Amino acid sequence: AGGALSINDFVRQNLIRIRGPGMVILITDFFDPAGYESPLSAIIAGRHEAIVLHILDQEEWEPKLRGDLRLVDSEDDSAAEVSITSAVLKRYRRRVEDWTRDIGLFCRRRGLTYLRVLGDVTPEDVILKTLRRMGGLK
Repeated sequence: AGGALSINDFVRQNLIRIRGPGMVILITDFFDPAGYESPLSAIIAGRHEAIVLHILDQEEWEPKLRGDLRLVDSEDDSAAEVSITSAVLKRYRRRVEDWTRDIGLFCRRRGLTYLRVLGDVTPEDVILKTLRRMGGLK
């Protein structure tokens, strides 16, 4: 948290600390222009069991914004002037649904547990429930 960081760099820097296959829990918003395939493939190549938590704020999933706005990226301070209409929001929602579905399919086809987390649910709650369901906790 707290700024822009390449998911790929983060995963590679931290995977070298794990000796042999282990449990990896990746918590990310996946907002990385470089994409998600490379870091997830690195986890797979290490034969790690992985839980991938895709964290999205409810506002990112279903924005309430309308009108002419200047949006500023909280990680790199870049700005964009936009006109948000109901048609734009509909296209946005469809693209977000497609994007999260594609990440989920990528993970599941490769044996990674993918969970999309929206809103006020804490990552800790999701991890504990998932580990219990997987038999890792009692």
